[in-house]
Amino acid sequence: MSDMKVIRLGDDFVARPSDDTQYSSRYTDGEKFILCVGTLEIRKNQVALLHAYRILDKRYPGLLPKLVLVGRKGWIDSEIDFQVENDRALNGLVDVITDASDNELSWLYSNCLFTLFPALYEGWGLPVSESLWHGKPCISSNTSSMVEIAPELTIFASPYSVESWVDQIECLLFKPGMLDKQTEKVLREYVPTEWCNTAATIKDVIFEEYTK
Repeated sequence: MSDMKVIRLGDDFVARPSDDTQYSSRYTDGEKFILCVGTLEIRKNQVALLHAYRILDKRYPGLLPKLVLVGRKGWIDSEIDFQVENDRALNGLVDVITDASDNELSWLYSNCLFTLFPALYEGWGLPVSESLWHGKPCISSNTSSMVEIAPELTIFASPYSVESWVDQIECLLFKPGMLDKQTEKVLREYVPTEWCNTAATIKDVIFEEYTK
């Protein structure tokens, strides 16, 4: 049996607009928001973020940036839309976008304060690496493959503890200098992997196996 090969997935975002591209988004430049990208379903665990935002809104009324959830509806979505529309604490504070184009998604990555990824389990966790590729800190679940992407640059929270998400979000938003420090670290230290390099590595591994 051949040895197992570990191949890192790419994280470059082809649709990323250039700085001079005029792109119309739902949000204006300078508007503050936190971003969570992922299919709206139970495994992605967006409901934990809704609970966390309820708690944070009580602690910091009127001071929270918007929480923007981006993703198509999936299997058992915990009625995210219903909760956002009918909870006074969330309505107007949380936006759900189910039809974002690649260009808009790239704009959202580039202009958010930071990202959140509370999934219960992932085979990889592409939104974590995409966030870092855009130079944005990410608070991610501390489970499965997500701890492998960039552990020295990612902030971790338990997907089973709403309080851990409250603590980490609170730290980045309200501890002086913490968000700037984490953002600078990501920009300085993250080394992205291009998809063309992932493809080349796969080709080399296949060629090596068939030429033994």
